[in-house]
Amino acid sequence: MSWAVFLAALVSAALNAGWNVLAKRQQVPSEAVLGTLLVTASVFLVAVPFIGLPASAAWPWLAAAAVCNVAYSRALMAAYDRAPLSMTYSVVRAIIPPMLFVLGTLFFGESATTLRLLGMALVVISLVLFGWPGRGQSAGHMSGFMLAGLAGLVVSVAYACDIKGARVAGGHVLAIVQYGAASSLLSTAGLLAVSLFEKRAPVAILRRNWRPCTIGAALLMASYFLALWAYTRGPVGLVAPVRETSILFGGLLAFVVLRERIRPRQWVAIGLAVLGAMIVKIQ
Repeated sequence: MSWAVFLAALVSAALNAGWNVLAKRQQVPSEAVLGTLLVTASVFLVAVPFIGLPASAAWPWLAAAAVCNVAYSRALMAAYDRAPLSMTYSVVRAIIPPMLFVLGTLFFGESATTLRLLGMALVVISLVLFGWPGRGQSAGHMSGFMLAGLAGLVVSVAYACDIKGARVAGGHVLAIVQYGAASSLLSTAGLLAVSLFEKRAPVAILRRNWRPCTIGAALLMASYFLALWAYTRGPVGLVAPVRETSILFGGLLAFVVLRERIRPRQWVAIGLAVLGAMIVKIQ
């Protein structure tokens, strides 16, 4: 893996943690997540006439990813309303590396070397260690934990579809931007339909949260494009563990911004994540 791909995945991780922390600190985190996605889609809706749409070969993958993204976003919104960020965020991210490692081996023809397995395993262990609920967790926290696990499984499949779609679309920068715009519009349209069915008021949500949602949308777009670029340039099984070291940033931001306590085992987890990422880079 080149340094450019490694750094792109790492910066994407930091930005991804940033917009999630921003959403979690709002009074109703699920509304902030929905508002952030709506602002992102609005930007892409304006941009599409100028940047165009991805190649037709990418659309089946776009549609599959959109269905997964709607389910992921809804599960994430519910998890954020029920449990601390340090738990939910790390559970979601813990599931992605092994899932993409397997999918990369099965569908992208990547080899499973010992160092790759070791680096990925250390990152996954660190994420599970960081987010595992402690004693005395409420029923709400446990339901949030389960919802976060579901979100992680679904978004892993969405990532695999996005990676395949972006590569089929051409893999160059414009193709990635076109794919990302179309993916955001399809996913948000589906999520908007679900939200209206649940009698949410999207316009009112944006009015209440317009400032954090605008900042969050900027972070989300930058994170998504950097991740997609890294996945089209590097092996899926290697990029995933680096990108999911967002626990480093999510955990520290939860401590600094949300005042969530970091336990000793969570500091150990952060150290393991760093070690795992370094092993992946060496590989």
